[in-house]
Amino acid sequence: MRGEISDALHAITLIARGEGVDIEFKLASAGVHDDVFETVCSFANGRGGDMFLGVNDHGQAVGLSREALDGIKRDVKQACSANGLFTKAVPVGIRELVLNRHHIVHIQVPRMRHGVAYKGCRYVRRGDADFKA
Repeated sequence: MRGEISDALHAITLIARGEGVDIEFKLASAGVHDDVFETVCSFANGRGGDMFLGVNDHGQAVGLSREALDGIKRDVKQACSANGLFTKAVPVGIRELVLNRHHIVHIQVPRMRHGVAYKGCRYVRRGDADFKA
């Protein structure tokens, strides 16, 4: 319980900073798509970052359904492993959190020393957006 509270407070602090070079919000209500993995790639090629799924662009937790949560966690873990979507595995941290009674997913992306590409493209972060390098 104490760890869950600490994780939630840390997430609230990060979300309050708003989107930027190392923070991204995505609704992901229909699951994860290329934009999630492009951001993972951008963060890995930069200084790392934190992505929150189930959070709108205004930093409000809108939540994800139970079915979506399980699928999202599985899909992110699988895509970031050494399965061919990235040039090398990206060891992301994936946590399910509850904020204001809404279930969200927090993905922590480390900085990768030698960089990575997603589906053959290298992405970089500029401000709060991802760009092909």
